[in-house]
Amino acid sequence: MTWARQNLFSSCGNALTTVVIAVGLVWALVPLIDWAVLSADWMGTERTDCSKGGACWVYITQRFDQFMYGFYPEAERWRVDIAALILVAAMVLFFWSRVSGLRALVGFVVALFACGFLLVGGSLALPAIETRLWGGMMLTVVLTIAGLAMAFPVAILMALGRRSSLPIVRIFCTAFI
Repeated sequence: MTWARQNLFSSCGNALTTVVIAVGLVWALVPLIDWAVLSADWMGTERTDCSKGGACWVYITQRFDQFMYGFYPEAERWRVDIAALILVAAMVLFFWSRVSGLRALVGFVVALFACGFLLVGGSLALPAIETRLWGGMMLTVVLTIAGLAMAFPVAILMALGRRSSLPIVRIFCTAFI
């Protein structure tokens, strides 16, 4: 109560803002919860099974595999699952304080290459999977990791370039940033 009094109701403006935001949240969340959960259709096999007027989760449950894997061949989806487990294990090791920074970084890079090998295939009895078949959440995660992996070294180089004694490098990096 003391925290709320000091932070949410310390002045007339703060109290009015708190009340307006609380009313707005209730006004927005009650119908949203009703639509998304209480009045939603969960069971069925096609769009015509959605009749309650709420969210139609039937489509999501029927297309869940496509949302997760895209058009990745069904017989090879185990590779995506293994790659996800490797990635989660590598992230746990990377952020675990008992593992040194360099070892964690090397382990994370090795895990990324292992995941890439699993997903692409093409050798060691793993059939090659064309990237045009990738999609869904798997593709989103792959693109996010690839973007971060490429952006981090570039960001470091740009930061170092801003401190360069060479004017052309410093100007280019500063303008780019």
